[in-house]
Amino acid sequence: MPDAVSNVLDNYRAAVGANPTSAEAQSNLGWGLYGQRLFDESVRAFEAALALDNLYVDAHYGLALTLKESGAPAKAVSEFQAVLKLAPQMDNTVRAGMLARLARGHINQIESGNWRLDAEHGAVGG
Repeated sequence: MPDAVSNVLDNYRAAVGANPTSAEAQSNLGWGLYGQRLFDESVRAFEAALALDNLYVDAHYGLALTLKESGAPAKAVSEFQAVLKLAPQMDNTVRAGMLARLARGHINQIESGNWRLDAEHGAVGG
């Protein structure tokens, strides 16, 4: 389905072109590029989103994942930490909790090779 992927990316690029000051449009483009493993372009799109709105949690999370996947773990940790700082301010508390938990897991994995989230809820074993 390369044509469908191309169409989706074209739509995201068109949305950015139609509204270049939309952090959401830039972030959506970043996610589309991330999904295609076009990491350099994805980083640029997420950075553009954050230049427009540095409090946009989804863009920080997307940038963090992209940096992690592209071999920049120290930079990824910094972005995951931004997610941890900003998530509590989100209106959607369920999504905020999910993103914070994922960010913690990624940081743990980068730093120790283990997600280590079992202790968070008092799980036994693990």
